[in-house]
Amino acid sequence: MYSPIQRRELRALVKSQSTPADDLKERRTKLSGEIKRWRKRYIKAAPLVESLIAAAPQAETIEDESLHLPSSITLAERTKLGLLNLSIYELKLREGEANTAVVGICNSLIHENLLSGVQRQHSRGVYQNTRSHQFINRVKAKRKAYAAQYRECRRRLLELNNLPSTATLPGYPTLQAKDMFQKNATQTRVLGEGKETDSWIWSYGNLRDMDEKEKLEFLSDAEKVYWFRARADMMRWVEEVEILEEDIRRVVRSAERMEAFWTSAASESPKISGRQVYAYEKASMFKRMAVDARAALKNGGGDWPDTNESVVEYADRRRPSLDIKWSGPQDDEEEEEVTVDGVEVGDDEEEEGDDDDI
Repeated sequence: MYSPIQRRELRALVKSQSTPADDLKERRTKLSGEIKRWRKRYIKAAPLVESLIAAAPQAETIEDESLHLPSSITLAERTKLGLLNLSIYELKLREGEANTAVVGICNSLIHENLLSGVQRQHSRGVYQNTRSHQFINRVKAKRKAYAAQYRECRRRLLELNNLPSTATLPGYPTLQAKDMFQKNATQTRVLGEGKETDSWIWSYGNLRDMDEKEKLEFLSDAEKVYWFRARADMMRWVEEVEILEEDIRRVVRSAERMEAFWTSAASESPKISGRQVYAYEKASMFKRMAVDARAALKNGGGDWPDTNESVVEYADRRRPSLDIKWSGPQDDEEEEEVTVDGVEVGDDEEEEGDDDDI
């Protein structure tokens, strides 16, 4: 299958219009010789295919030359030309290349995340950022090529299995743009990231040839990482709530002290004066602030520590408890029970190429 790979690479170079003409000429000459040698071996393995090759019109350029692989013709023609056995070999090769393409997509996503992090941390100015973008764009171009390779392999697998293009192919899902995504585990979560789940590409290779029990164990191990990250996020959010509650209580205490101060300052004046009026106005302002802060604390679910109870003791008492039954599905078929403040919480419900590209 080396010739189809060369053809795809050459076609990409021609499309980019960034390769010198002499280099393209040399590559076309090399590809032409490769196809001639391959066709000799192909005709030797399937003699009846020679008539098909002779009857086909010649392409304008060597990279557009058809190789007449089993996946490019119908099942009836494959049977007539004696290509059924070769179809099995091509099927295995296509599956292997599809697997390699998925691995390449995953590696390019990891590489891009790494380069983007380095750019944000170290690149300064137009020159450095331009250089960084050049490297990142190269990785993106590789990922795009891997995605096209997977889609083409999947299309050929459908042809070899005599299935329509809209059919579901077990083990080879349709690759969409949203599937080429990775959460960066080396950085803190960003807003909205929790709503997104990792694509099937990250468990694609590991889940192949596994039985249901092995798949469940693998997914359980993978999800533990996200569980511990979610638990750390929860503890930070709980701490933020505790800090915010205490800040509001400090606002109430401060406003009440200021109200008492200005009320005392106003009462020291024996007669009505501008100073006394100003003091009463400030006392009234701080009183409203205290009342509004108390109401906001209550509406937000906050409270005050009991008598002789410290802030730390109050926070420990109010902090939600999280108890989880860690028994596995093989030991306990019941759903995991999560207890928060003594209440059990559970779920209520359960680009197309032409005929011989790889």
